[in-house]
Amino acid sequence: MQAFCGGRAGSFRSVRHGEMRQTLSINARLLRVQDPERREGAATVIQLAFPRSLLHRLNWIEHDQFERGEESCGGAKAMGMGCQGLQFALLAKRRGVKFDRTLTLGRQNHYVDDWWVRTLFHRFKVRISETEVKRSVAQPFAEALLNALGASLVDSMDASAYEGATIIHDLNLPVSEALKQRYTCVMEYGTLEHVFNFPVALKNTVDMIEVGGHLLVVTPANNMMGHGFYQFSPELYYNFLLRNGFKDVEAYMIPYRWLPHIFRVAEPQDLRDRVELVNAEPMQLGVIARKAKHIPEMVVPIQSDYRDLFWRGRERRQRSRLPPIEPQLASALAELRKRIAALTEWPETLSPQLVAGFENSVHYQMIDPATD
Repeated sequence: MQAFCGGRAGSFRSVRHGEMRQTLSINARLLRVQDPERREGAATVIQLAFPRSLLHRLNWIEHDQFERGEESCGGAKAMGMGCQGLQFALLAKRRGVKFDRTLTLGRQNHYVDDWWVRTLFHRFKVRISETEVKRSVAQPFAEALLNALGASLVDSMDASAYEGATIIHDLNLPVSEALKQRYTCVMEYGTLEHVFNFPVALKNTVDMIEVGGHLLVVTPANNMMGHGFYQFSPELYYNFLLRNGFKDVEAYMIPYRWLPHIFRVAEPQDLRDRVELVNAEPMQLGVIARKAKHIPEMVVPIQSDYRDLFWRGRERRQRSRLPPIEPQLASALAELRKRIAALTEWPETLSPQLVAGFENSVHYQMIDPATD
């Protein structure tokens, strides 16, 4: 299984170096201030917002730690937590997730070094000592990193013992009663897409969370065909969780590579509209949800627009009223598409929602998870 949340930082479609230099020069003024905290904060913004390889090419930084940070967040071959996964876990902590008794589906590796741990904890204003930083990355597995997030117990579940999981169980089959409502948090960071009997595996996952506990998911969403059996849509989790005892369900689209922002996804039922995404890079679906009630028997969801007869009728009426497109309008739209395509030459960290498939601000809201 491949590590999620570990994309490389240098994946720009096209960058005009002059424009980037101008942007960096604005931030450089901040670095001239004498206040160490302000200077460090400005440096962190630049380091997180732009690829380290590009900054090196512009002769703007010299620190080898940035290259180590980039390498530590990319190229992973085993299931685990990279910089995006750690950032999402820190967002979950801000949302009130208690990692006290955590179960990971699959034993999680980690793909962050001490620089990434220190930097991301600092971004989220979560205290961590230097001893904890060193301990969290000393081993290849992520238990110590989860300890730094507040876990006193970390179990892992896998179908085999080859990576030393503490619980051996095939998620295609129902879990035992002894495992139900046992954990404050279950983390699904890249396992369920590999389990053929997904509905049973998903039911197992939510059953093992205690009432008041949380589900934390990062899973394939777009442009990762062949990685596992499945890729998943936000509606799947919204629809299933809200009908199976969960509240406060939040869904996000997360780039596989590193960016300091993610995209909150609107719930289709609330919009009376399908929330779709067509884009050109691998994306992950992140989910945070609180278990409010334990439901012994699974409620099987129906996609909301098929369940809501009023919505279906309204959609048909709207389609029937659409006028034919005039040739002149079609030509103007084609020209507009060309102009929009040209925008991809602009550095996407300056306006990522315009070039990454998230132009619909009703469906997607770009957020900084460290401040949202």
